[in-house]
Amino acid sequence: MGVLLLGSEGGPVVSASLSLFELIGYNLLVVSFVLVLRVLFVVFRPEPPR
Repeated sequence: MGVLLLGSEGGPVVSASLSLFELIGYNLLVVSFVLVLRVLFVVFRPEPPR
């Protein structure tokens, strides 16, 4: 979804070089990156000894 928003043309202008769609797209990419890192951390974390 973030990539689609970054690739779309137009949208409300937030600043001279940034549209609202780009701002939301970048935020979605950051959130997805954090979620992927959390999953990788859980998958590759060693299990505690029992």
